[in-house]
Amino acid sequence: MQPLPEEEEEALLEVLADCIRGVGVERFLSRHLILPEARFFPDPWEPNARGVGRMVRRLMHHAGLPDDLGVYIGVDTLREQGPELPDTDGAWSSHAIGAPAFFAGVTQRPDGRARCVFGVDQAQLQDPDELAGVLAHEVAHAVRHTLALPVANRDLEEKLTDVTTVVLGFGVLTANNTLRHRSRSDLFGPHFTTPHARTETGYLSPRAMTFLLAAVVEARDLDGTDVRNALEPNQAAWFTEARQRLRTTNVRARLGLGASLPPPPGGPVAPPLPAEEGWLVVVQPERVDEGAPTHPVFRLEQTRAKAGAALGMVLAGLVATTGRWLHLPEWLSWLLLGLGAVLGWWWGARQRWDRCADPRCGAVIPEEALVCPGCRGSVVGRVDEAEDRLAAEELWRSENQPEVDEFTNVRKPPHTIQ
Repeated sequence: MQPLPEEEEEALLEVLADCIRGVGVERFLSRHLILPEARFFPDPWEPNARGVGRMVRRLMHHAGLPDDLGVYIGVDTLREQGPELPDTDGAWSSHAIGAPAFFAGVTQRPDGRARCVFGVDQAQLQDPDELAGVLAHEVAHAVRHTLALPVANRDLEEKLTDVTTVVLGFGVLTANNTLRHRSRSDLFGPHFTTPHARTETGYLSPRAMTFLLAAVVEARDLDGTDVRNALEPNQAAWFTEARQRLRTTNVRARLGLGASLPPPPGGPVAPPLPAEEGWLVVVQPERVDEGAPTHPVFRLEQTRAKAGAALGMVLAGLVATTGRWLHLPEWLSWLLLGLGAVLGWWWGARQRWDRCADPRCGAVIPEEALVCPGCRGSVVGRVDEAEDRLAAEELWRSENQPEVDEFTNVRKPPHTIQ
């Protein structure tokens, strides 16, 4: 990935300065840079609505939102028979089907106090590190909403929200989500597989997000070592590179921060949360029917054809080398190599199994399974390539979910990360 053009870096600094002014310079300078570590997220994690609620409340505290602002969490609210969300002061739109998370606005509690309303897809509960970055984006939406900062252009608003996550101290969480590589080993019957997953989330590029993060570290005169160590490998390299380039720029002046800075934020990084009964409401289906295809996933066939061909060529090469010692003709050596490749490919192609096509999962799916054992999604079909998954899911949803009448009470949230 090539470095950002100089004019794009200049534009990013201008947008960063605008977002700092919108959020408030004091708020910007008083935020800790939040890392995916227990000292910033000391609350117990559960893969359910209550666990999401704690994470959202913690992020809201880190963002400087009022402690008396409540939280309403809905899980699987976009399912046809999923729980509905309360009325809010936010705008709704109709393209959030399949969104990992969303901020729906603010609703008033019976006691007159306000509550932020969020929704999360059940499938997002498998990876709390990635979920933290997703929810950081949505909490940034909530901050912009409470400050009346959103712009009418939706795509622009989403990009400005990405920038706002960096201003609020969430830059590591959201920069990591722009590009993640994961691998793991699965043993299923006679098959040993190592699926690799690549996920990309957010609206700005990994280079742009790491440049913004580097600008914040330089402007606040921070060491940045812990930030670099908490980043994904690629992002860490781009962050270091951006800092080196920014050292020739008066970043503090460009961002309108003045010559002197206040002392670093003090006090506890993550004080205990108040009792959940006073601020948290959760709504989640009591049971997900594993036979009902509400969260569709697709099978992706795997074989050992390529590995078998390579193994066949290696074995044939050893035989051919022995043949040279016996002074066999050279054409016979080439024939053995070709024959080894063909036989190896034939053997490998017969070794077949399926895995989940979702790159965030990649689990092996048994032949008779109706539910993915990794992400618990319902298996509804098969795709030839992993890149076909999103198109296949969109087609499945169009064929299996009814059209939504804009005049009905079925509501869909506007703020998504896709």
